[in-house]
Amino acid sequence: MARDVVGGDPGAAASLKGTVAQVLSVPQVYERAIEAVLGHRLLGRLVEGPSEAVKALRVLKAQGTTGGTFVPKRPRVWGAHASTRWQGAGVVGPAQDLVTPRGGHEDLVAHLLAGVVVVEALEQAHGLWQSMTEDRQALLVTLDGEVLTPDGIVSGGPAGVAAGAMSRERELRDLTARMKVLEQELLATQTNRDAFRAVLTTKTQRVESLEAEIHTLEMALVGERKDEQRGEQDVARWNHTIALFQSEREETEAELGVFAGAEQAVADDLRRLDRERAKTEQSLLSQQDAVTAAQAEVEKRQAAVADLRVEVAGLQDRLDQARNEKARLEAAAAVCEGRLSELETEKLKIKAAGTAALDERCQRC
Repeated sequence: MARDVVGGDPGAAASLKGTVAQVLSVPQVYERAIEAVLGHRLLGRLVEGPSEAVKALRVLKAQGTTGGTFVPKRPRVWGAHASTRWQGAGVVGPAQDLVTPRGGHEDLVAHLLAGVVVVEALEQAHGLWQSMTEDRQALLVTLDGEVLTPDGIVSGGPAGVAAGAMSRERELRDLTARMKVLEQELLATQTNRDAFRAVLTTKTQRVESLEAEIHTLEMALVGERKDEQRGEQDVARWNHTIALFQSEREETEAELGVFAGAEQAVADDLRRLDRERAKTEQSLLSQQDAVTAAQAEVEKRQAAVADLRVEVAGLQDRLDQARNEKARLEAAAAVCEGRLSELETEKLKIKAAGTAALDERCQRC
């Protein structure tokens, strides 16, 4: 801003320290009073001393520009008198007690507001003015910005570029503070968004892993079902064999019954048939044992298939939960994205408002 005033001259710009309004922090209720008292000096550029002000004015004149007020940071004061304490109805207090100067500018503010007393209304200021003496004087200013000087001159309030200078400066400080808060909130939102994305990525990978595991178990279940079908076919085949042997046994017993009356003639055949029957029964017992083992194996595989089905159902539930969690995280990420866009928009609006305020202050300077 100082560089704009002196046309970009680095030497002259380095000596400028901002404006008087920028080194004052004034409660809003006292702004009009301070504006009325200081007037155009509020927009005066702070310099170390008159020599720097002379250099800046020379630069302005060389550019064909005139005007401007320059205020030394440490003004020279001749014959300073102790301020008189004013009391009474409507007296707010000395102006320099109602403002807060920035560090290093206490002497400047004390000089600019020396002998200034803030009162509530013009009628009360007039009453105090009537009680003034040569040794007890003060410049009186009301909360509405009306000024009554010791010599009786009355002003109706701040006018020109000084009007609203303190409020503009306060709004600019508030906008700057709000921008910092929004930037911090934006950074926190971005951090939360990144965290949500990381969690979403982890959950997505877990879902993919569960889907792969379910696919593997489904393939194993298909293999077990094929083994179960082969076992059932073996059982059917052994049952058919048993039925055949039983049929043969019945036929043999029938033949024995037919030839029972001719025992002597068929004794040799009977003994042979008994031996064949023993063999057949032994074979039948062996085949029955094999059938029993096959049935046990089938039951075992059926139990394994049931366990696999239970495990698949559990994994399916876990997969549904993971998918629901993934959907929730995606919704939360979308909300964060929307909040991030709102914060970006508000940040741009505040930056535009700050730039407009700075441009307006530059134009008034």
